[in-house]
Amino acid sequence: MEISKVIPVLYDLLGSNSSRFIIACSLLGAIIGAAYFGAAAWTFIKTEKVAFPSFAGGAGGHASVKGYRSGAEGGAAGESGPFGPGGPGGNASVEGDLSFARGGAGGNASQSDGRGGKRAINLESQRSMPSRLWAAGSGGVGANAPEYDRRLTILRNARNDYFDIFPESRQFADAGVDQVPVMWINKRLEELNESWRVTQGEYGYVLPPLTK
Repeated sequence: MEISKVIPVLYDLLGSNSSRFIIACSLLGAIIGAAYFGAAAWTFIKTEKVAFPSFAGGAGGHASVKGYRSGAEGGAAGESGPFGPGGPGGNASVEGDLSFARGGAGGNASQSDGRGGKRAINLESQRSMPSRLWAAGSGGVGANAPEYDRRLTILRNARNDYFDIFPESRQFADAGVDQVPVMWINKRLEELNESWRVTQGEYGYVLPPLTK
């Protein structure tokens, strides 16, 4: 809307000395100001999102071999997260015959929802080695944010509430066949006056990012 084109129209219709002309101009200015302010406010609300920087992945481990029919393999780098890169993979070095060494996997960075770095997936599990070897080189997990731990407690309690009402469902959930419905979890969060909700992920519930 161009004010320069609207004012002459009002002048012709109402006259320059008319109180109606003055009131109309005042109302027009108020409407245009409110429109611009509302658009600016909406743009701010609409575009205010939790923005996290991106980080390059960690470095893989180095490997060196000196010997007959020996081998070495550096560990895989950890996955990066919104707060920092993943840890570097461990180095592996062999000096001798008929030997093999593999570096441990780098630690994974913490996640935007407050979860600490997940346990690294080591090469033994990826190569379908015996399950007793899967813990080798996988390291531990990072500490969670306090708010994330609080939310985990709420989710556990909400699941237990579900089983109190539907006890026959526990055997399937405990076996990993079924899961407590997301609809139930979110309804309990609403009843507890929690502002966050979960969504269904590939392997379980997905929690929203923590905000400052």
